Amino acid sequence: MRKLAWMIATLYMGAGGAQAQFVSTAARLSLVPQHTDMLPGSRPDVKGWLGMTGMSGLAFRLDNNLLQPQGLFTPGPMGGATLQLSNLISQLGDENAVGVQHAQELASFGFSGGELGESLWSFRIRERAEARFNLPGDLLLIPFTGNTPGSRLNFSDLQARAIHFREYSAGWNRKWSDHFQSGVRLNYLYGMEVAELSNFSATWLTDETDFSYTLQASGVLQTSGLNTLDQTANDLESYLLYRDNRGWSVDLGGQWHGEEGLMFGGHVLDLGSIHWTEDIETSSIESAYFQYAGPEVSGDVLLDVFSGDSLSNWLDDQASQFDTLFSPVVSDASFTAALPTRVVIEAGFDVVERAKSRGRLHAMAAGSLDANQVNQWNFSLAYNHRWGRNAEFAIAWNQFPNGFGALGGAFSLNLGPLQWYLAADNLLLGAWTEYKVDEDVFAIPDRMDVISIHTGFNLVFGREGGKPEKHDKPSESSAGRQGVPCENFMASSR
Repeated sequence: MRKLAWMIATLYMGAGGAQAQFVSTAARLSLVPQHTDMLPGSRPDVKGWLGMTGMSGLAFRLDNNLLQPQGLFTPGPMGGATLQLSNLISQLGDENAVGVQHAQELASFGFSGGELGESLWSFRIRERAEARFNLPGDLLLIPFTGNTPGSRLNFSDLQARAIHFREYSAGWNRKWSDHFQSGVRLNYLYGMEVAELSNFSATWLTDETDFSYTLQASGVLQTSGLNTLDQTANDLESYLLYRDNRGWSVDLGGQWHGEEGLMFGGHVLDLGSIHWTEDIETSSIESAYFQYAGPEVSGDVLLDVFSGDSLSNWLDDQASQFDTLFSPVVSDASFTAALPTRVVIEAGFDVVERAKSRGRLHAMAAGSLDANQVNQWNFSLAYNHRWGRNAEFAIAWNQFPNGFGALGGAFSLNLGPLQWYLAADNLLLGAWTEYKVDEDVFAIPDRMDVISIHTGFNLVFGREGGKPEKHDKPSESSAGRQGVPCENFMASSR
């Protein structure tokens, strides 16, 4: 029960911090160091930065393909609300997913190096938590449709994964030429909790003639850190620093810049895993079957159909058989869990190029790598405009895997060395409906497919790759005198 409560709680965390990595509109802010969270092959247009401790990267993203508030409730004439079951059932599809990504950047800084500033070094500490649940439609519809004769209910799409860990990162980006640059970021991972359901399969068959049914199930649930979660307050230092769940991951990418402001890029994120060794519990069920045809109640043996003295005893006996067949094998062997790897492809074109401003069209696709296939694609098309190094904004149309589209926006302001940025993938949550419960009035948006935000504060220094001022460039007359001995020059002047 503790495990289930922790996984549900993980879905709704985010009040104190949030996941910075996949608010895609934030990746368009080229003045902001954190735009490389999603584009490690890119680099910010600054020579160095220092993130404000605990405030340089705060973000949150919720993806909801389960239920939308629209049409679920109707305001009552005397207050309150009425649940519309028909609308609820119509929203349930074959797959019903809810996912959350959460992180907080604890420390961040970077600086350029090399003779011409061609290298950029960065360092970061970030706390992350992610959770994703997928509930099969057959499972959710059972209370409304039941198991009809001849039906085969399939629950095998049930998925559950939640993870909480910290990253210690060191990155290096290098400009190899005027046309190509690449970046790599090595992340040392410190695991705190994880719960993952894998290889899950379950079906419920109902015979169309005698209504007997057969249940089948198999799967593996691996957890770490959940049994001792309630003890962390007693030994907080050990929990935060000394757990023996370690791993490595890498983020890498590159960008090619052509003539006339054309750009292409490709990036891979979270390519790695964590080896979990502390507070391990692995519960596995091999493929097991439970068949039930019901008791025979006929003739003179009507009162002797139950193995016990009552219906209650018979039900207990059936439950005992079920528990025996589906009793999991529990072990405490360590295991390795891979991070959810992402792939990002981008292209850009400068449509405005002036002395102190630049406008760029930018297209991006981001997907999840699963079983050597990339799926769950997010597509977006954006326009970014910059005014020197003082301000920039971006506006983007985002298309999400469930078919939902939304307008996103982002901006950054440099007030002297202080930089503030803010980004969201869904600016307009659409219409809101008001409800009244007793004396309280509240409103909720009709659709909540995606809710995201990414914000933070940095101290930034210099401009990366700035052009020399006129007084820095030797004049043609002085260039002609370079290398002339001082005494000869003085003599000629006389």
